[in-house]
Order: sequence, then C-alpha cells, then structure tokens
Amino acid sequence: MNIGENVRQRRTALGKSTIALGRETGVTGQMISMIEMGHRRPSLVLAMKLAEALGCTLSELVQESA
Repeated sequence: MNIGENVRQRRTALGKSTIALGRETGVTGQMISMIEMGHRRPSLVLAMKLAEALGCTLSELVQESA
C-alpha cells in the first residue's frame, strides 16, 4: 500500500468522510480524495496532520507493504 491507500483504509475504518478529514487537517475533501487516488502527495506537515487525525504514527501512514 502507498500513503493514499493507507489514508483511505484508515479513514473508512474510522467512518470519516473525505470532507470531515479535510476539515480536521485544514484542506478540502477534494485534496484528501486526490491523495487517496495517488494524484497528489501530501506535504510533510499535512502528512503529520493526517496521521494525527487518523490515530496513527507518520511511519505507519507512509509505510509501504508488499
């Protein structure tokens, strides 16, 4: 998995919409969708905010799995 897939998996497991996650992290729901689809990569600051909002560490969020 890449960061976008990790964000989507964790977001849906928490029952959050892209809009809600965007509000929590200071971006639009569209930006969250673009990250999840792999069209955009979050900045380090945004990745840290995403990890906090999703209840995981930055390392867990960016971890790639086979």
